[in-house]
Order: sequence, then structure tokens, then C-alpha cells
Amino acid sequence: MSESILTNRNGVLIYQETWTPTIEKSDDSKTLPTYETMQVNGLYSRIGRICYVSCWFYIKVTAAGTSDICIGSLPYISKNDSSDKYQVLSTGSLDATVHTRYGSALLFDNTNKVIIYKHNRNQPQTYTTNSETEISFSGCYLINSSYS
Repeated sequence: MSESILTNRNGVLIYQETWTPTIEKSDDSKTLPTYETMQVNGLYSRIGRICYVSCWFYIKVTAAGTSDICIGSLPYISKNDSSDKYQVLSTGSLDATVHTRYGSALLFDNTNKVIIYKHNRNQPQTYTTNSETEISFSGCYLINSSYS
């Protein structure tokens, strides 16, 4: 990862760069969907231990697999703090076939991947077969203290 210093004001460094999000399994017992990537974009900014990320996927799913929707390769590993188990990022996603809105993205401690959850439901979102799907999210998260 190559960071660019966007600005240095009063000794505060602000880094900004693109990143390439990936689709990953939500856990090892699950299988990935079969899909064709139409377009993928990611951008992040970092000030100290706070990282703002945004990403956008446009994929065509041909076989759903068993995994929940999970986006990986975030630019930094999240904080490792026993006081909280996860951080929440907002999502704004739409499945072009069934018009499903996703609600939140949970980023668990000491990882660099998020699991997308359903809007107004406390359960992970799964893939829809034979659909063109947009997946997007953005938000800030606290990164591991080894990055200062």
C-alpha cells in the first residue's frame, strides 16, 4: 500500500489513497459466490488512527454460495480493544434484481473485513443468484494502535 500525504497542517498528517476491496468468505465454513466483477472502486483517508473508507462494487452473481456478503482487504487492521467487539460502518446498497437495501457493515476487532447486515434486521445479508448487484459502504473506523 502506497500512501500519499494529502496535507500536513500543524503537524497533522492526512493520508489518502485508493484501495482494492475484495469479496471474501464470512467464515471458513462458507463458500464464496460465483460472480463476475463489473466494476470495483475504493478510496480511503487516514488521520492518525482514524480511517475513513468508501467502496463500491458492481457484480453479476451467477451462483450464490453460502457466505454472507463480506468485503475484505480494508486498508488497515481494525483496533484490538477488549472493550468493544466490533465497529459499525454505514451502507447504502441496492440489489438490482430484488431491490434489497443493506443496513450496516460490522467490522470486528483485529480484522480488515466487514460483513454486510440487512436493513432493519439483525442478520447478515446473503447473495442473490442471477442478479446484478451493487454493494457499497462508507464510514470511519479506529485502526490498530501499531499505525500511528
